[in-house]
Amino acid sequence: MKLFSLLKLSMASIFFISSFTFGSYTSASPSDVTYDEEKYEIVKSFSNTSVEMFQANNHDEHSQLINSIASLGEVKLTDTENGETTFGKLENVGVQKIYDLVDKQTGEAASHYKAEIMASTENQASDNESDKGGGLIFYETIYYTATTNVVDYISINKIDYRFEKQDPLYAVSQRKMEISQRGAGIDDNKYKDQFKTVDLNDSGTILPRTYGWVATRFDHQLTRIGTKTTALIKRGQGSWEFSFSMSPR
Repeated sequence: MKLFSLLKLSMASIFFISSFTFGSYTSASPSDVTYDEEKYEIVKSFSNTSVEMFQANNHDEHSQLINSIASLGEVKLTDTENGETTFGKLENVGVQKIYDLVDKQTGEAASHYKAEIMASTENQASDNESDKGGGLIFYETIYYTATTNVVDYISINKIDYRFEKQDPLYAVSQRKMEISQRGAGIDDNKYKDQFKTVDLNDSGTILPRTYGWVATRFDHQLTRIGTKTTALIKRGQGSWEFSFSMSPR
């Protein structure tokens, strides 16, 4: 079974630790809605209790898929003084299917997924006396919509994020996220270089569905879909450049 077919079967996209919640689609605010309401309507909803969550310690094809996705992610801290780089880890990965959708105009079927991940730098510099206090945890939840036609196309709809300091002496600044949806477009199958860099707060919501991007062919070799988050961390006299990249494709 090809990668994206597996992704659609299990897709609770990567990050089930998230504390983000959303209201019903009938009364939710625009930032609460996770799919394009103007384009799609819900055919079926899948609740957290009715959809099995697959974690990295499960030994089946779903956990193998999730591990392969997680292997594409990277967490690292680079010391701004000496350039030494240490690597963090992806603590939790999960994928969940949320809705079956239908295109209001064309009748084309689509599926909507949530991908969650927790990227941790805790103990990332345990040998550094100035940084024994702990680390930083970054939570990210990405909501995707995928067509289920002959060729699979995917688009990023919404991103929730949160920086969580494990050490009160940490100062986190210069937070940014680059969102990428590069590849053959669903409208004309020509390569689309779609990306945007946004400034981040301690936590928040980003709505890429408002960018006017076209869905990108998932199985194309030039497809690059995902995010890269960067920040500057300071503690005492030490400082590190934090970088977390996540590319499901």
